[in-house]
Amino acid sequence: MAHSLDSFWIDLARRKEAAIGALPVVKIQNGGHWPSWRYPWEGIEANSLWDSGGITLAAYGSLMNEASAAATLAPRPARTRQPALALGVQRVYDYVMPTAALRRYQVSPDGDERAALNAYVTGVRDDVINATLVSLTIEDIPALRAREVDYDLTPVPVLPGANPAASVAFAYLLTAPGGGGAARRDESSRANNLMPVRPYHALVCEACSRVSDAWLELFLATTRLRNGQVVGPVLHP
Repeated sequence: MAHSLDSFWIDLARRKEAAIGALPVVKIQNGGHWPSWRYPWEGIEANSLWDSGGITLAAYGSLMNEASAAATLAPRPARTRQPALALGVQRVYDYVMPTAALRRYQVSPDGDERAALNAYVTGVRDDVINATLVSLTIEDIPALRAREVDYDLTPVPVLPGANPAASVAFAYLLTAPGGGGAARRDESSRANNLMPVRPYHALVCEACSRVSDAWLELFLATTRLRNGQVVGPVLHP
């Protein structure tokens, strides 16, 4: 089964057109049914989506790691997690971690290694990242809001990976414009040298490797530093 899954993802990564070809149709089908929320997501708890199955998050960073996610999202039997591709999305290490978060990782706020992952919706055919689809309940929102400071929530088309024949669906993506408030306040010369927080990067890589080696390789190949360089050759675990 693992070999079959790996073959599917490798083939899909090589033929991105096959997955992204449905993107324009999916955008039309959205028709405004799936709202976006700017941080701090005012009104999200009152949205009718909770009455029709809730919200699915396309986690692409530390929330891919089940242990890290459990620190924010309370374990519950009905919570589902599955690998997927997020379509028309770029993933970049350009979110400047708040000082308190850096201290939790035992990283100095004065160095260059201060970046966590961020994602941008581009709608471009070749922009595809791997993610983990995580089902949310309304009870998850306060803790998630406290954790994901400056990240907006916006819907994106996703291709679930549990079934290679699955159709394109929608999930919510965390996206911090400009890398978040700390990045926007940073000196431009310092921000250009941003590097990933290594313990953070390691736990994301661990989460990917638990799916498969190919899943980890896909993460490394679809993640970039702020300067545009692909992460794989720089920070391969």
